[in-house]
Amino acid sequence: MTTGLICDKLPSESEVEDYHDPAYLSVWNRLFGAKSIVTVMDVIDMLREDAKAETRKRFSTWKKLSLALVVLIDGLLYAAIGNNIRLHETL
Repeated sequence: MTTGLICDKLPSESEVEDYHDPAYLSVWNRLFGAKSIVTVMDVIDMLREDAKAETRKRFSTWKKLSLALVVLIDGLLYAAIGNNIRLHETL
């Protein structure tokens, strides 16, 4: 079978680590950037602004789904507790 993939030896652990960018690999950074605290309303505002943005500047499907899940889980599930919900950089 021909796949077009390079079938070479696997890179060593140190070679893989050389290509890792912790800022990119962090889910928090990919969703919220440098913000350290984000409220559910902040996430809702992010989604509203994205809906108004030009098509080529919109969030990826992955990011929209992730943000929507944050709103659903933190906004609805924890709302029953009655706390002022604030997301902390723990993702």
